[in-house]
Amino acid sequence: MKTISRQFRGRAFTLVELLLALTITAVIVAGAAMMTWTLTAYHYSGEAAVQLATQGRFGLMPLRRDVRAAQAVALTPAGSLAVWFGDTKNSGAIDLTQFAFYYFQASDRTLRRLTYSAAAANFGPPSPAAFAASFANFDSGSYLASAGGLVVSNQVVCHNLDAVTFAANHPAGGADTVEFFLQLSSPENIVNSTGHPVNLNLYGSATMRAPTYAYGFAPQS
Repeated sequence: MKTISRQFRGRAFTLVELLLALTITAVIVAGAAMMTWTLTAYHYSGEAAVQLATQGRFGLMPLRRDVRAAQAVALTPAGSLAVWFGDTKNSGAIDLTQFAFYYFQASDRTLRRLTYSAAAANFGPPSPAAFAASFANFDSGSYLASAGGLVVSNQVVCHNLDAVTFAANHPAGGADTVEFFLQLSSPENIVNSTGHPVNLNLYGSATMRAPTYAYGFAPQS
């Protein structure tokens, strides 16, 4: 019995061995936890990037559709995009039903498409001055509320935007192309405890199928 007891006591861990084992276990557990956190962060980042890309693509769809159907496009002085579909009523005058305005609203980080179903604002026969007047009224914000008989459709076409840039180019002898640059970001990943917001830049373009340069309303470079 004494021999067995001595052999058993001889196999016990020393304090140094126990501390070493605990240290190795702690390192393995910390590594596994870090790997789990990293994989979780990548998962949420990838998910957020897919959502942003989907939002951006859907936001570009109405932009492309309107530009292709437009007879002219131009940038307002404040950098919004004005799309003119032509004298759709053959009235010989410019009115708001002929336009779609795209603008960035910083307060809720959205890209919006503004159209009208009531021709309360009539700017007279098409001319550079008439178009300039329509731009000035839009940039001043007087078109952004339903007032004076205007019926407004203010549609959100894209969320989670930090900035929107339009470029309406008129290359000599070439097609008229409008370029769009969307800067998107998603802060949801911070809520998901990864600590890494996701940023995504999207570029798109569209070409007018039947542009007209009458009245000085050609795209601006």
